Amino acid sequence: MHSVRRVRAIGIVAVVFTLGMLAAHPAVAQSDHEIVYVEDFAHGKVDPSPYAPGTMENPWIGLADNTGGIEPAVNSCKAKHTGSQDGASLQGCIVVLPRGFVEITETIDVNWDDVWLEGLAQYGIVVRGHGYGLKENGLSRSFAGTILVWQGEANATVLRIRDTSFSSFEDFLIDGDGDADGYHKAGIGIEVTSGGSAKNITIRRVGIESVTGDPGVGIDAGSSFQMSEMEFDTLWIRGVNVGVHQWGKQTADVTYRKIEVAQFEKYGMDFEAAPIDVHDCVFMNTSGSATADIHVKAQDLGTGGAGPMALWALFEGNYHETNSGSAYLFHSAVEDAQYKRWPTTILNTRVNWFRDGGNIIDYRHPAPLNLIGCSFDLSDSTRAGTIYIGSPAGQKLTATLIGNFYENRSGFHKVRLATGGDVTVVSDDAGLVDAAGDSLDAAGLFLTGGSLNWTTVDSGGIAAIPFRLDLDTTSSPSKFVLRNSAGLAISSWSEDGSLSLGTSSPSVSLGSTTVVPENPSAAATITLPATSGTVLLNSTVLPMIEQLCGTVEIDPGLINAKTSSETEAPYSGLSGAEVCSCVPLAEWGDDIIVNYCYAGSNALTVRLYNAGTKSVNPPSRTMRFCCSKP
Repeated sequence: MHSVRRVRAIGIVAVVFTLGMLAAHPAVAQSDHEIVYVEDFAHGKVDPSPYAPGTMENPWIGLADNTGGIEPAVNSCKAKHTGSQDGASLQGCIVVLPRGFVEITETIDVNWDDVWLEGLAQYGIVVRGHGYGLKENGLSRSFAGTILVWQGEANATVLRIRDTSFSSFEDFLIDGDGDADGYHKAGIGIEVTSGGSAKNITIRRVGIESVTGDPGVGIDAGSSFQMSEMEFDTLWIRGVNVGVHQWGKQTADVTYRKIEVAQFEKYGMDFEAAPIDVHDCVFMNTSGSATADIHVKAQDLGTGGAGPMALWALFEGNYHETNSGSAYLFHSAVEDAQYKRWPTTILNTRVNWFRDGGNIIDYRHPAPLNLIGCSFDLSDSTRAGTIYIGSPAGQKLTATLIGNFYENRSGFHKVRLATGGDVTVVSDDAGLVDAAGDSLDAAGLFLTGGSLNWTTVDSGGIAAIPFRLDLDTTSSPSKFVLRNSAGLAISSWSEDGSLSLGTSSPSVSLGSTTVVPENPSAAATITLPATSGTVLLNSTVLPMIEQLCGTVEIDPGLINAKTSSETEAPYSGLSGAEVCSCVPLAEWGDDIIVNYCYAGSNALTVRLYNAGTKSVNPPSRTMRFCCSKP
């Protein structure tokens, strides 16, 4: 047996102080936070000493309850406040958890909604353990820290924090399968909710593991009532279905910082509504056992759907490592014009991609997406991944990609950009490729629909759109249509190389030069060359220069000393009337000199000179050329 200690209070003994000093500092005379020890409400220790830790074989067990003495200890603080009006009683309470294992067979309910003192409720409780040491450390069990082991009914909640404000919970571990039987696993590790009001709650340095019952959520934060100013800091979550679940339209100003989520079956973090603020978190899921595991999901239910709208979202400094699912999934299930209009920003985040294919980011909200300073690393040369950005039907979406890094080394599959719907992508990124594998270096502006508008402002400050450029994808081939403020087409430039002018005195003006058709009352078409090139216009002549550029492979063969040699390479489109220039993409050596190159019929001939004193057989080289025909 051991002696039960009384609830103690830390006070300040002012033996050496004068009464004058006490009068000058009246706060000194008040008691500080009361300290309540859970061990005073529990038994089952290995040793009669009050400081001996519990073990798995002999854990801390509550004297009169099934929460290891934790809930009675919390309620003792609440009882001291009830009915009291003196200031000292409003100082709050620190509940100290015991060191070692604590058996929990019933939900720990921290509920202060029935405490009202002059309009103040739910304030000032601190629940503190001795650290969140692992239950298993190699082949031995850890006795460091405080470990709450769940041995109650399956699918229950271990710790529920309800209607509690200006309080903190820290330095302990929750084990959702404390008896390790695989059957009585907890459903929720920590639930933070409100039936009226809850705010300023901090949960830090807490571990949660083996919570795979129904629903299998490590942290569940949400309510239909007000919940705000909450912080989850330095958490370790593993062996769950969902690491963090946030819901409720009045759940606001919640920050998730330095949280590691590993070995999750479904979602690392699941956000149904409200603002999203995630910083410096780590997501590790490389088992490959799950087919749909998502690191971060933001499911927007919309005003016309089954739940509230998602607001702004900020993800900063996070790290992702996965070989299944997606790092980020933003998907709108409801086609509602009012949903998810707040922007999403992913900043300074790194994704290490172990999948061969799949969407690294799957973004399908109509709200703007900002991707800034992120790194997308393919783990080896067999990997590939796609950043998919698509707008829901009837919605417009703008995505801005700035200063990101994409792993596209030689031999690696590419990090690709794919879009769907009405999407505008603005980017200065290098290394990104499109779905066909074509480089999008220094991409600039991509339009998959909509209009590019030129806006002017008159003297009265009224904005007007005198011109807009529409991408018409309904025509074949698709074309750009330039329209006036009334929406009437004034010209179109199609992909097949025709510039069509309207029928009302059509013309093309370049400075002081105006080009008009022979019949000003009829439509006119200027046909551009089928090959790439430049059309030069001036006041007197309209010369046209066709230019054909490309590369050919040149294998010179043996060249004797002080001798020239010509090598011909086939290239379709050359006629022999062109003037050509060429340069090798790699050197042949100091003795091999490129004299000139010239076009023939569907062929390019390169003349080389061996300036050395010995015959040489130079290796094959790629030759870049450009040939112009006036």
